[in-house]
Amino acid sequence: MTLIIGVLGRARHGKSTACEAIAERVKQEGLKTKFFDIGDKVRLYCIENNLLPKVDRKDMTAEQLKILVDVGKQKRKENKEFWIGPLIEDLRASKNIDVAFFPNIRHKNEADHVKEEGGYIIGCKRYNEDGSLFISPDRPANDESETGMRFIIPDYYINTKTGENVLVEKLAVTIFEHIKGEHARRTTTA
Repeated sequence: MTLIIGVLGRARHGKSTACEAIAERVKQEGLKTKFFDIGDKVRLYCIENNLLPKVDRKDMTAEQLKILVDVGKQKRKENKEFWIGPLIEDLRASKNIDVAFFPNIRHKNEADHVKEEGGYIIGCKRYNEDGSLFISPDRPANDESETGMRFIIPDYYINTKTGENVLVEKLAVTIFEHIKGEHARRTTTA
């Protein structure tokens, strides 16, 4: 049975760093991974529909990022399952995957889908040196995609300060090792 990990958090709070660290550990163990990234699904949709040029997320301008966010919100408004539904179908159809990642959970229904599939949710929060919550300057702080996670209770937490990427990686791997044990117990008793 595939171990499923969803990671949630605001922009620039360590979601990708956590997933990449876990994926690296999984590869070291000779296991197979697959990413089911909602953000990348939105990006590819925008490219396929000529709303954005073929550009990686990390290379997007502020204007391109705004298009990405606006299209993501519009399609979600039309149908809240628009992005997550096909990814869950893809997960169910995928074979020979040891660990599946949903690295960009932003809304309760997305987390609910991951949990319904037997997955685990890790919440990432990044704080400034003064203890205040880090707010990414490249998107509106009160956008639903930034605040929607407040209704989700993660199974595990990674709370770090700006600049503690190595700590994010270590905590993510430690949590993964714990989840792996929980998952093994769960699947042997099921």
